[in-house]
Amino acid sequence: PRSTPLYSSAASDVYKRQAYELLGIDENASIDDINKAHKELITRLHPDKGGSSYLSARINEARDIVITDRIKKGDKIE
Repeated sequence: PRSTPLYSSAASDVYKRQAYELLGIDENASIDDINKAHKELITRLHPDKGGSSYLSARINEARDIVITDRIKKGDKIE
C-alpha cells in the first residue's frame, strides 16, 4: 500500500491553478460561474462542433477539479 499521496500538495495546487485558468475564472468564482464558463467552452470546443476529444476532456477535467476545490472550501452544489 502507498503511504504517501500520489501527487504532492504543490502539484495539486498547480493542477488547480491550471484548471481555473483554462476555464477563465478566478478562485472566488461561484458554482454558477464555473458551470457557465464550462458550458461556454464545451459548446465551442466539443468534437461535434469541430473541437477535439482531448480539449473536451481537459475542459471537463478542469470543471471537476474546480468544483471539487470549491466544495472543499465550503461551497454547496444545488
